[in-house]
Amino acid sequence: VRPFGLVLGGGWWFVQTQELALSGFSPSNGSPPATGATMQQECIVLPGAVGVFVQAFLLAACIAILVMKKLHEGPKRTWRDFTLDSSKQILGSGWMHILNLICAMILGEETKGADECSWYFINIAVDDTVGVAVEFMLVALVTRLLASKR
Repeated sequence: VRPFGLVLGGGWWFVQTQELALSGFSPSNGSPPATGATMQQECIVLPGAVGVFVQAFLLAACIAILVMKKLHEGPKRTWRDFTLDSSKQILGSGWMHILNLICAMILGEETKGADECSWYFINIAVDDTVGVAVEFMLVALVTRLLASKR
């Protein structure tokens, strides 16, 4: 499998690959694919330097949105309080995002039939549904325990 080109589609980065069923095709000499070769799209969640740049851009956009929120909020918090509150959101979300990327890359390599983007979507879907439900139940439990101690 050789990289054939980078295509942006639907919010995901796709690396189009050329599977060579028969030899005789070289992307460098521009000769056409050998007979029997098939084109296949493989989704990669972090394709090299471009993927890292996109992730850095998204981080900058998230921070900019939080700063805009600070500038337009009603009762003003100090920049110190705002920074402490925001850092919890950035670190928590960032850590979960990084873990989801790593899990998607590992599962994408270890399994057949699903690429990295499919696993990333599954991770996010489970995290945003089951994970939030579990967190809600834990907060309710801790709240009840603390209320009973009063």
